[in-house]
Amino acid sequence: MFKHKTFEDLKELIAGLGLVVFAGFYLLYSFQIKSTLNNGMGGSKFFPWVIGTLILGLGLIQTIKSLVILARTKEVSAKKAEINVKNVILTFVYFAAYACLMQTIGFLIGTFFYLIGMVHLLSPKGARSFPKIILIAAVADLVIYLMFTRCFGVILPMGPIIF
Repeated sequence: MFKHKTFEDLKELIAGLGLVVFAGFYLLYSFQIKSTLNNGMGGSKFFPWVIGTLILGLGLIQTIKSLVILARTKEVSAKKAEINVKNVILTFVYFAAYACLMQTIGFLIGTFFYLIGMVHLLSPKGARSFPKIILIAAVADLVIYLMFTRCFGVILPMGPIIF
């Protein structure tokens, strides 16, 4: 099946297998976290377990999908599209700023501006309506905040906003 395949052809399979291995270690260590709740459900164990399970599931899907594609294709694939290096660098810059300013400006303000930047950066040029981006960021920020504070019981940095 892998005869005459280049690294370019095998990248998807390698990425899928890498995700599966990473998720395995992640889940192994997430089960060692002591739960903050008596019943064992929720608390500090719950979110890492959910994330690890999602990564594992996506890794398995990626691996199976790439194996099916590799089995169906006989010839070596053509070159893929170029990576937009500017967007990759800006993504890391936005995330670094978000992480560094979290304690100072708080979760709600920081996440709102981070989401505005990321939605603007990742949306197609023709679909960059600033009012829509602000609405998406505000709704997502509120949903994420309520989910973490109300459902998971996580205390988030509030910065200058006091409730």
